[in-house]
Amino acid sequence: MKKQAREIFGLPLLFWGLWLALLILWMGRFVISFMSMYLVKDLHVDAGVAGTIVSMYAATAGVGIDEIAP
Repeated sequence: MKKQAREIFGLPLLFWGLWLALLILWMGRFVISFMSMYLVKDLHVDAGVAGTIVSMYAATAGVGIDEIAP
């Protein structure tokens, strides 16, 4: 007998696992859009410096560098 693959809404579990992983990834990236407000309001960083920090993150993420080692 052939084993039946488990499916949810007609799609295999592998699809839903990848979908969930992408959802979590994009939720994490969404937080970056609020980083400048957090830096200015809560950490009392100058707005120009906060803009530089966020733009440097965007520039490094654009070339595939997500973390910069100290």
